Amino acid sequence: MKEFINNLFKASNERMKNPLIFSFILSWIVFNWKPIFTLFLSDSIIENKINYIALNFSDLSFNLWYPLLFAFGYVIILPYLSIGIELILNKAKITRKRNFIDDQVSDFIGKQAIAKEEKKYENIRAGNAQISELNDKIENLNKTKELQNVELTEKHKQIIKLKGALKEIETYKTDIEVERTSSQNEIIRLKRETSELKASIVALNEKIVVINKTNAKEVNDLVQFVNSKHYDYFIVALENMDVNGTIRFPNSFSQKDISILTMNDLIITNLQIDKNRETKYTLSEKGIYFNNLLSRYESII
Repeated sequence: MKEFINNLFKASNERMKNPLIFSFILSWIVFNWKPIFTLFLSDSIIENKINYIALNFSDLSFNLWYPLLFAFGYVIILPYLSIGIELILNKAKITRKRNFIDDQVSDFIGKQAIAKEEKKYENIRAGNAQISELNDKIENLNKTKELQNVELTEKHKQIIKLKGALKEIETYKTDIEVERTSSQNEIIRLKRETSELKASIVALNEKIVVINKTNAKEVNDLVQFVNSKHYDYFIVALENMDVNGTIRFPNSFSQKDISILTMNDLIITNLQIDKNRETKYTLSEKGIYFNNLLSRYESII
């Protein structure tokens, strides 16, 4: 008997493992939960329970067709539905992973861009410092180069001078004998010039003596007049004065130049105007005075 019960349970377990039977039993319980609850939980006697269940829950649809349809749906359709749901879930999961990856990649790209810009900024800062340092080095090199160029130029000039000096030395070597022979003539010429200078000094001393013997006032007036600005203009007037004392200035002598003489009372206008309507000038008394002094002391001026 015990073996029979064990075999029965074993056969029942094997049948229960069948998905169709298991799903049918499960669906039957779901569709017929009311008669089950009535059977096990009602307080009525068993005959009343059976009669009540047979009267109210004997519909073949709920007892057979709906559970059987659900069992076939569960066994046949559910796997494909599970596959579809799994595909949808996998797609959602993949999309979620892709979105997560995209977020991570976007974040990583953003961090890369920030790092790249920071690196560029650091490179620019370092580059600016290097550029400044290089500019300083270049400026120092340029200054050194300029100094070297100046030194080279000076050395080149010195070389040119040395070459010129060597040429001059060569020339001096050839001319030294000529200079030696001409030096005696030069000494003789210098002695002659010295004697002439001595004679000139003697003559000047004589003139000084003469000047000292003349009227001091006239000499002083003459010296001041000779050193004045209008002395040269007066000489031009004397050079253009004829024997009659009439002065005809050249065309190069402007009216301004003439006014310098008239303002200093050295010449006066001749009231007689010739037929060419030309103004003539003669010496004033002051002009005649200085003309006489010039004539008198011509030898010492």
